[in-house]
Amino acid sequence: MPSFREARVLVDHRGSVRRVCKLAFSHQDASLYLFPYAACGSYYYGGRSLTEAQFQDTFDFTKEFSANSIPKLSIHESGQVHVGTRDKRAGPLQIPSLDTLTGQHVATVCPDMFSALPLFNRRVGLGPELDVVINASELAANARVAIFMNGQAPEFDGGRCRLTIAMRRPTLQNPLYMGIRAIAQEPLIEGDSSTGGTTVLAGWNPLAADDSAIDLLYVRGR
Repeated sequence: MPSFREARVLVDHRGSVRRVCKLAFSHQDASLYLFPYAACGSYYYGGRSLTEAQFQDTFDFTKEFSANSIPKLSIHESGQVHVGTRDKRAGPLQIPSLDTLTGQHVATVCPDMFSALPLFNRRVGLGPELDVVINASELAANARVAIFMNGQAPEFDGGRCRLTIAMRRPTLQNPLYMGIRAIAQEPLIEGDSSTGGTTVLAGWNPLAADDSAIDLLYVRGR
């Protein structure tokens, strides 16, 4: 099985390859680091709390932290989740340790629309930096990328994933499996794609009841 340090998630949309996010991996344990891409290089991040009756959340994402470099969203093997830059950090939140999960959804990367994503102008390759290309012809004009974890088997909620990564670390008795799935959805904005961006969400407890209150962390890039 090939070994790599990073995986870039790309989308092939109308003949152009665009960047969605980068996943980086620790060699010491099974921690995961998530970096979203945004066309203009402006980023905002923080935390939110939703009540058990709240299905939508509207807020000004510019009111917490901002950065001109990509904030790192960390999902540690221990279940600690935080996001930030060298100077400022939001969180941590605590979810179950990753090796105790059995295929649950732990993070989402959600572009407003494919055409709002930055172009990828390098050669798509394999090796220490793996490129995963999503064919957008199967997904219309937009999709969100969902990330799942399973400490027992390469099986994930909702069925098959586009990519499965097995992490073998000295801290684990068994491999930890991560699944990546693109889920088609309508564009979240209309008209000019230059006003769009990408949102990343993580940090909720994937084992909590569906009607529980939710704490989460976000990154918004545009």
